[in-house]
Amino acid sequence: MKTDQDRGELRARYERRLQLMVPADAELLAQQSLFAGIPEKARAKVIEKVRRYIHLARFEPGDVVLREGEYSDSAYYVVEGAAEVVLTTDGAMVPQVRGGAHVPAAQKPGARPDLVPQIGRRGAGLSGTVILSALPPDVVQGNRMLGPGEIFGEIGALSRYAVSATVRAATPLTLLQIRLPGLRMLLASSKDFKKSMEERYRERILARQLRMVPLFAQLDDAFLEDVKRRAELVSFDPGQVIVEEGAPAEEFLLVIGGYVKVSVRQGASDLALTYLRKGDFAGESALLLEDPWPFTLQAL
Repeated sequence: MKTDQDRGELRARYERRLQLMVPADAELLAQQSLFAGIPEKARAKVIEKVRRYIHLARFEPGDVVLREGEYSDSAYYVVEGAAEVVLTTDGAMVPQVRGGAHVPAAQKPGARPDLVPQIGRRGAGLSGTVILSALPPDVVQGNRMLGPGEIFGEIGALSRYAVSATVRAATPLTLLQIRLPGLRMLLASSKDFKKSMEERYRERILARQLRMVPLFAQLDDAFLEDVKRRAELVSFDPGQVIVEEGAPAEEFLLVIGGYVKVSVRQGASDLALTYLRKGDFAGESALLLEDPWPFTLQAL
């Protein structure tokens, strides 16, 4: 039997869904600093393209925007009001992988054993990676309020990590909810937005992820800081080729979200060897030995 509280929650969820059926107003979006990094001549066109994935959402004090342990496909930009971050696990949450196939190369028909050592697997310790996917660095230091112009949830949305803390409205709150396709468009369109996201990712997550890779596990902190500073966050659409077999190996790749197919040419077709997921890596052997890429990587 549903209580009044249950009915209230269902009604709030229904009203929120109605809000998300209407794209945000283009004029409102043009006023936000979120789009400041897009050249003025292209800004209106980008906003019109992206706004179908951006919705205005309003929350009353106490309403939950993100709930710890759940998954989200959206980033949130604060337009008005304040959001409170509630850390119930001392700011640490163990990420979980959901869905998708991950077949070791040795189990694939026609697998190439000579390529297996060149495909990096996550160590057993990766399940203990600590990530604050929804929080800016100052939250970790004790400031648990987010105000106008701040964005949260973007790294969790892109990398498919579970939300690491509950975020709720502290005052009447107006947000732009940016769904994943719109988030990717913004990354491609705004150098400023991409740069700020890269910086947050470096500060919050990257060093811990690199420590899970055997190549970097024993390096001193100063060297790892240099690697972290040089790293670039890149995104690929489904079906897009990341690197092609036979091309010069010029980078080490670490998967932070999504799935990647590893394949080799076999006659007129491609043979899938295995699949990489979050925490897997490739390229270090070819890079260090100055060999070409021995396989093709394609985003799934």
